[in-house]
Amino acid sequence: MTYHELSIACDWKRKDVEQQVQVQWEAARFIAHQLLQPHLKKGKRLRLKDVVTFPWEAKAKPTVVTAADRQRLIKLAKQESQRIKAAKIVKNEPVR
Repeated sequence: MTYHELSIACDWKRKDVEQQVQVQWEAARFIAHQLLQPHLKKGKRLRLKDVVTFPWEAKAKPTVVTAADRQRLIKLAKQESQRIKAAKIVKNEPVR
């Protein structure tokens, strides 16, 4: 098995375990929802997300990159590029 194949297998297993954990948490939330429902005032409804909202259900906030951030990153990339070009790499010697 190559490293790439191992990496794919590990990712698949991690996602599988993550999904199993999510199912268990959602089942626990459903049970809590059903236990709380009879104790609410008449006419009041409780949604599952009112009990708890999980991180995988939250909407992702868009990342805002300002012009100053963009300029700083461009400058940093140019510096790193120059450093790499200027480095003299000798075979079998680690890069510092």
